[in-house]
Amino acid sequence: MQAQYSKPPAATRPGLHGPAERRSVQINLTILADARATSLHTALRTAPAAPTTRRAPARSLFPAPLRLASLAACLVLLAALTGCGNFFVPVTTTPGGGGGTTGTGDYVYVANGSTNTIAGYSITKATGALTSTPGSPYTVGISPTALAITANNSFLFVGGYGGLYEYSISSTGALTALNGGAALASVLAQSMTVSPDGQWLFILNSDAATLSQFQINQTTGALTQATGTSFSVGGSSQAVKISPNGQYIFIAMGTGGTLVYGFNTSTGGMSISPLRLVPQTLISDNALAVDANSAYLYIARSGSTGSGVAAYSIASGGALTSVAGSPTATGVGPYSILLNSTGAYLYVGNRTDGTISEYSVGSGGVLTALASSPVKAVGTLPVAMARDNSGSYIAVANNGGAPDLNILGISGSSPGTLASVATATTGTDPTNPTAIVATH
Repeated sequence: MQAQYSKPPAATRPGLHGPAERRSVQINLTILADARATSLHTALRTAPAAPTTRRAPARSLFPAPLRLASLAACLVLLAALTGCGNFFVPVTTTPGGGGGTTGTGDYVYVANGSTNTIAGYSITKATGALTSTPGSPYTVGISPTALAITANNSFLFVGGYGGLYEYSISSTGALTALNGGAALASVLAQSMTVSPDGQWLFILNSDAATLSQFQINQTTGALTQATGTSFSVGGSSQAVKISPNGQYIFIAMGTGGTLVYGFNTSTGGMSISPLRLVPQTLISDNALAVDANSAYLYIARSGSTGSGVAAYSIASGGALTSVAGSPTATGVGPYSILLNSTGAYLYVGNRTDGTISEYSVGSGGVLTALASSPVKAVGTLPVAMARDNSGSYIAVANNGGAPDLNILGISGSSPGTLASVATATTGTDPTNPTAIVATH
């Protein structure tokens, strides 16, 4: 079945831009309309963008009072970083502290939302046992909500509702804050990803309207802000993913569906207007996975109708066609999704019932549930998963703890099945983990 598409209104679609055209996307936040209207007007004339309405992120993992307090703190930080002129700070930063060390260590990092820290661990390849990296946990200037690691494993990016921070990764997995520990840019990071060639960092902001883009100096970790894009499709920001071939950027927008942008990883240019995969009513597109050949897209969807994992073939130009039998049933509240290193198995983290659904991936991208699926008692509110660089383990971050971090081994005797081999408390509980990432 051919996927249903629609295009956002033309007024919200920027043109094709490369890294030479630097600009700052402006957002219609009333609180920023202060006495500096003159400088803001000048910026808007050079970088027009459609006004949007600020929405609270539906993916929020915190209770309302804490979200309001966090937002207030973010706005204060944004004002300090931007001077109320540009929402995004144009950044060309050579971070202090030197570059990271390109390494092959098996490390995993967990963002702790309640304690404003990052917990780091090395994974013993033979057993999956966890050992804290030197100096862990590491303090961050915000409540972290998103993580990404460069392709060469040298640098870790930490984003939250108020700032983007960067750390070098040593050969022991220890983190060192760059830029003197100060934020590199003001963002509202909901999800982050690095292009397969390591050149580009993309940040999906929780405003449900903007995608920030930075070019990465892979030797020093320095960032240069590039064009990015803006859109207006409704829903809420959930996840951003780049296809392994570097040709497409997929953006999950909750009830707003999924956007598909063409991408040129050599220049950083994005297509003028995205394709939009429109979901059924009351369905939220929460997480994305793309196979190694960039032939299939998998979406974790929750809602009252059509909940499950949806599979699509990817045609030239990014057109999506539903795979036979899609969607496939999952546990309750599918919220994260991950393919194993060979692409033969797919896993879906179910936030509501604390399970992980297991599938084999067959010809044509068709999914078949394993007999052992779902894996139970993974933890309370599993919200994110990462695959370790040995391909032997899946790391699961549980927002509600019990445990905070669960390492699941991928069985060889019962192919594709998962079993817990190690757990960890990522700080002084409750830490409320929000994101997880592993070295490649």
